[in-house]
Amino acid sequence: MKTHEPGTRRPPPRAPPPRDPGRSPGARGARGRRVTATEEPGNSETPRWLLLLYEDSAFRGPAPGAEAEYVEEYTRWAADVREAGTPIEGAELGDAGGLLEPGANLTPREPIADGAGRLTGFFVVTAPSLHEVERLAATSPHLRHGGRIGIRQMR
Repeated sequence: MKTHEPGTRRPPPRAPPPRDPGRSPGARGARGRRVTATEEPGNSETPRWLLLLYEDSAFRGPAPGAEAEYVEEYTRWAADVREAGTPIEGAELGDAGGLLEPGANLTPREPIADGAGRLTGFFVVTAPSLHEVERLAATSPHLRHGGRIGIRQMR
């Protein structure tokens, strides 16, 4: 057996840490953050997209007592998208929460709003292109009820 120093043994080599399949070992983007697999050239992983559901004064919400029908309509739409082969998941957002600003405590804002209206829910969709996501979003019941949908690619 080879020795490192007289009378000592060389320690066994360490195994590398397990690799997260969604990350490239050591790859960094322009801002110093780790680069995900969807951003690496030649990667075939399909991108994920965030559909942000907004409501403003043009949104035609459910009549009192008919909220369950609206939830069922959105649930059925997502199930149809999923059955057609596109992974999708989502949730309605509640009113609890607020806005956290630098150097301040949580400020209750009911509900949190921006220029597009109140953010009331979201869906995460896996699709190959922005064009495909636009096509899917255009079939959403949210648009039929007068809502708006923001589309953003996830990194």
